[in-house]
Amino acid sequence: MTMPYKLLLYIAIWAPAAVAIAESPIAPGARPVQLSETGAGEGPAWRDGWLYFSGGGKINRWRPGGAGVEVYREQSGGSNGLQFDAQGRLIVCESMTRRVTRT
Repeated sequence: MTMPYKLLLYIAIWAPAAVAIAESPIAPGARPVQLSETGAGEGPAWRDGWLYFSGGGKINRWRPGGAGVEVYREQSGGSNGLQFDAQGRLIVCESMTRRVTRT
């Protein structure tokens, strides 16, 4: 078996178990709700109860039960990927500026 097939086999066996273990911030049976008109709504990342996402040239955030969507960062650089590092800093893939930034 070649390396790519071993990797696919590993993912096929272990990925469903990993997903089942992870806690979802979305309640079972919850229905989709439109929060705002932000464009694509890319790069979702959760941190400390907030949902961070890109759209409309900004990075926005929303907290369930909160007052609504708020702008976390203007000038997102065309962000399309968000992730938090171990120190809690937001890592952003900016497609328009062709760089990765840390906030």
